[in-house]
Amino acid sequence: MPNLSSHSAVLWVDNDEKYPRLHQTQLEEKGFHVIHTRQGLQALARLHQQKFDLALVDTRLADIDGLDLVGQMAKTDRHMAIIIYTTNPFYEINFRSWAADAVLIKSKNTGELLNQMTYLLQQRAH
Repeated sequence: MPNLSSHSAVLWVDNDEKYPRLHQTQLEEKGFHVIHTRQGLQALARLHQQKFDLALVDTRLADIDGLDLVGQMAKTDRHMAIIIYTTNPFYEINFRSWAADAVLIKSKNTGELLNQMTYLLQQRAH
């Protein structure tokens, strides 16, 4: 099976740099190309400039509601996988999260994030 993460472009939208900084190096070592932005509106602009295979979106953003951003991203690029990556477990059952492909609770463990990203990319490849 080919390495699906190789050259996969990831747009990470999170106004807190802690988790992107924590995981970015390991994700890039696995072949992901990670672009981080702290603003939801910047993320939407980037989607119009570049194709991304996957987006990681926090629910708390300074300029736009994270769930609204997820909905707009899903409309903009239906082929891009979207993971809500948040500290709040409420979003695992919130119906507004359904526009995303997955909801993960933020963790220091890169393995769970990497597994979910790889799984979604494999699903999109079929």
